[in-house]
Amino acid sequence: TAQVSQLTTAQVSNLSSDNLNALTSAQVSKLSSAQVQSLTSSQLNSLTSADVQELTTAQIGQLTTAQVSNLSTDVVSSLTTAQVASLTTTDVQQLSTDQLASLSTADARALTTAQVGALTTSQVSGLSSTNLNALSSAQVAKLSSSQIQALTTDQLNNLTTADVGELSSAQIGQLTTAQLSALGTTNLQALSSSQVAGLTTAQVQSLTTDQAAALTTAQVTSLSTSQVKALSTDQLGALATATVQKLTTAQVQALTTAQISGLSTDNLSALNSTQVAALSSAQVQSLTTTQLNSLTTADVREFTTAQISQLTTAQVSNLSSDNLNALTSAQVSKLTSAQVQSLTTAQLNTLTSSDVQELTTAQIGQLTTAQVSNLSTDVVSSLTTAQVASLSTTDVQQLSTDQLASLSTADARALTTAQIGALTTS
Repeated sequence: TAQVSQLTTAQVSNLSSDNLNALTSAQVSKLSSAQVQSLTSSQLNSLTSADVQELTTAQIGQLTTAQVSNLSTDVVSSLTTAQVASLTTTDVQQLSTDQLASLSTADARALTTAQVGALTTSQVSGLSSTNLNALSSAQVAKLSSSQIQALTTDQLNNLTTADVGELSSAQIGQLTTAQLSALGTTNLQALSSSQVAGLTTAQVQSLTTDQAAALTTAQVTSLSTSQVKALSTDQLGALATATVQKLTTAQVQALTTAQISGLSTDNLSALNSTQVAALSSAQVQSLTTTQLNSLTTADVREFTTAQISQLTTAQVSNLSSDNLNALTSAQVSKLTSAQVQSLTTAQLNTLTSSDVQELTTAQIGQLTTAQVSNLSTDVVSSLTTAQVASLSTTDVQQLSTDQLASLSTADARALTTAQIGALTTS
């Protein structure tokens, strides 16, 4: 071994492959740094697997970048995990995609976090799915923003759900919108609540409708109000109704008026009473006629009295007969003068007797003369004595003989002297 260590670099670099391979492990271990660095690519690539593994980790660490970059895939695949770990970060950066692909999964796991962090974006994008999946959580944690963004769609979609879970929220937030929008639903659903919370608004907006539909309830409820506002109407429409029902009141209140007016009728109907009660005045007023009339009578009753009073006159005048009749007495009592006066003849005349009697005397007094003159005899006969007494003298003058004839004797007695005095001779 002493004699081997005394060979000049010239002598070493000119050793035949047979003689180089003939050296014992004890002899190989005595090659100095200079001697190791004098070995040519031909000599190194002629080594058998056993010969390669006789090199010490120190000797592997002494190889030049030129020597490393020219190692054959056979030689690279022969390296032990200890030898792989002994490569300098500079050496690692010289490895080609073919050389990296020749590493076993054990070798891939043997890479130090420093070596993983040193990989170029080209090397990362060239990693085989097998070796990428083999990386430990500690190794994955060292992937930089640029390395994360270098991952191909195939690489991302070949990750196991466990691999996806190893990515930090910060790393998930570094994925490009193109990468995220191409992520398969299985791996998308593998994202934890904290990972989802780390998505940027741009990333949220890049989700396809299929991806939005695949989001779990836990993922959706973990979205921040900013993320919720970033959702498009198509994305919201794609959410499962069971998921919509789990939106927090803060998330519901964060929805823009454009998002509210764009909600599908199914998802609007899916909102529970707590969520409906959380809608702001602006949100309520953004509901379209189609949306309002798609609500069930039970849905309509979920609106608070304050929300009912915030409906626009256009919304009120377009309420379906079923939904108008579905309003509770408490809701009806909160209709403003303008809302009452916006009710059409058709709407007023479809009111049931009990619905008519839910109108306050003040609301009856706010009816326009046109509304009063067009009331059906069924509606007029449903008026309570207090409601009849609240009609203005002008309203009374608009009543037809048929309408007057429909009044009960109790209603007739309820007419004030001023109303009697206002009756026309005809």
